[in-house]
Amino acid sequence: MKRSASLALVGALLLGLTPTAGAVAADSSSPAEAPAPSPTNIELAKQFIGEIHLTDMMKNMMSTMIPVMMEQEKKNFPSITDKQIVIVDSAVLDSSSDLIKDVIDRMIPLYASTFTEQELRDLVNFYGTPSGQAMLSKMPALMSSAAPMMRDLAPKYQAEIKSRICMKLDCGRDGKPAAAQTHG
Repeated sequence: MKRSASLALVGALLLGLTPTAGAVAADSSSPAEAPAPSPTNIELAKQFIGEIHLTDMMKNMMSTMIPVMMEQEKKNFPSITDKQIVIVDSAVLDSSSDLIKDVIDRMIPLYASTFTEQELRDLVNFYGTPSGQAMLSKMPALMSSAAPMMRDLAPKYQAEIKSRICMKLDCGRDGKPAAAQTHG
């Protein structure tokens, strides 16, 4: 069961890796408070998402990050077999197509309401230029080059996260929370 929960966390982490996830998470206002975006902004947001090849970008990001995360899971759960890793990897990748479509469908109104019409036009125009497309075409190689760095940093930050959790949840000697209650 712990293995399933941990592997489910891999999928949840992938959701947090979308290009705007940090910005969306940082905004505490609810979508109901924002005015509905104009039809022009919706169309421009769709064009922008097309120009930046967001679907491809998200697929590449997932295919790059999943092996790194799976490698870390093998360290956390040494009893997990290569066959199980392949099954989990395949399930995550198979589910990612629907996930990506749903994320993009929900991001269109976010972009449309976050940026002004002129900003969206400027973004569409920039990413339609050779420089904009060069940035996009070089991004996968850049991200791929960053994967070993992420792999190297992951244990340090996993330990830090565990320490912070244990400070709030009273972990025992085994490093597991004794109770699900938080302190103040």
